[in-house]
Amino acid sequence: MLKKKLAVAVLGALLFSPAILPPNNFVPASLVYAAEKDAKDWISEGDKFLGEKNYKRALNCYQKAVKLNPNDDNYWAKLGITYCALTNYDKSIECLNKSIELNPKNGSALAGFYTVYVQLKDYDKALEYLDKSFALNQEIANQGLDKGTYYLMIAVTGSAALESGNYVKAAEIYDRVSVLEPQKANSIFLTVLKMSPLNDLLWSYLGKNYEKLEDYSSALNCFNKAIKIKPDNDTYQKQRDALLSKMN
Repeated sequence: MLKKKLAVAVLGALLFSPAILPPNNFVPASLVYAAEKDAKDWISEGDKFLGEKNYKRALNCYQKAVKLNPNDDNYWAKLGITYCALTNYDKSIECLNKSIELNPKNGSALAGFYTVYVQLKDYDKALEYLDKSFALNQEIANQGLDKGTYYLMIAVTGSAALESGNYVKAAEIYDRVSVLEPQKANSIFLTVLKMSPLNDLLWSYLGKNYEKLEDYSSALNCFNKAIKIKPDNDTYQKQRDALLSKMN
């Protein structure tokens, strides 16, 4: 506190001294460091609340941090992600845009945009930011998404589209994962199916990949599961019938 008072006194002396005229918006380093220290304290407290899913208290902390240090892209990203958790997507986008303006390569902001657009059911926009995050990882080590996580998140996005009733978009998204080798694609599909075991479309995709691998028994099991979930789906019936003909 004493250091703050001293810093204010020094600033006042500088501002009112006829011999020393500071430039516009001049702030002494001592004040910047003091504010930064306080901002970091608020960030630390906000992170604690965010981890506890106490989003309103986390938001309050991040707002105070941003007010103290509005030029930190990570602070804006945290604020934007918290607004997203509170379903205030307009404010979330506003804060995430601010983060990207300060640092176009902020991985947290890119991830935040992805989450916002998935929630808004704008899957093309969500995938656009997922692609940017993956590109960032190729450019800077340990930033953005690695290849495995990238394709896993594509499949997760497909499942989100399916849950919203958009089968066409879900299939389009799953096709992006299917370009991988069948074994790698199946590993990703199985991971997602653990999270959403009633995903009939994904069981169908998994079955087709097993068929490519000539693992007909596993393929038949997958097609049967898809049919059990959606017995009126002619496509799944045709896939199973074609497989059975191949097996005979």
